[in-house]
Amino acid sequence: MSRWHNAGDLQMMNEADRSAEIVGDGLAKSIQAQALLLRKEKTDAERKIVGHVHPWEAAGLGKAPFVVVGYREEVYQACQGAPIQPGTSCDYCGQGIRYVVDIQAACGACFKVGCDCAEKTHKKGTPVYTKAKRYRLDMQAKRRKERAKVRIQAAQEALETAEIRKALSESPHPNKRRADKGDTLLDWSLWMMRHAGTKGRLDVARCVEKIAKEK
Repeated sequence: MSRWHNAGDLQMMNEADRSAEIVGDGLAKSIQAQALLLRKEKTDAERKIVGHVHPWEAAGLGKAPFVVVGYREEVYQACQGAPIQPGTSCDYCGQGIRYVVDIQAACGACFKVGCDCAEKTHKKGTPVYTKAKRYRLDMQAKRRKERAKVRIQAAQEALETAEIRKALSESPHPNKRRADKGDTLLDWSLWMMRHAGTKGRLDVARCVEKIAKEK
């Protein structure tokens, strides 16, 4: 009888130990979960402190992520003939800007920035970076074409003046074979202006500008 009593006591003790282990495991898991949560909260707080929050969000412009919703050109000219200046400023850095990138935040807030700020605050390959860079390059190409057009027009007008025509006629044609036949730099300039593309006509403009500067 004592033997069976002792065996029963042993079984009860084993069951009690298993229950304690189960409770202990649950308590340990609960403590571990709480520790992970506290660690996450601490990490989030540290991220904000060290600047992992997007600069635009930190500046109070809106909540990330951000998307490009448009582009526009803003200029200011005090009067006719005055220099053309940037017509607005970047909401992030305050710098005057001519080429504007319109941004919308995840919270719905809208603001404007320059291409430089859009590129500097986003990683290469991200949508905002890619769109801002493409817009900047397109505008730079547009301005180059506009400047080239003005220079070519000025060169064409200069070629009508007797002083420039005389100076060009006194220099040989840049092609030796044509120069040996008696053709001059004026012949080359007139032919290029009629038949060449933008690059060739710009070469003539540079030549004319150099002569005009020397006079």
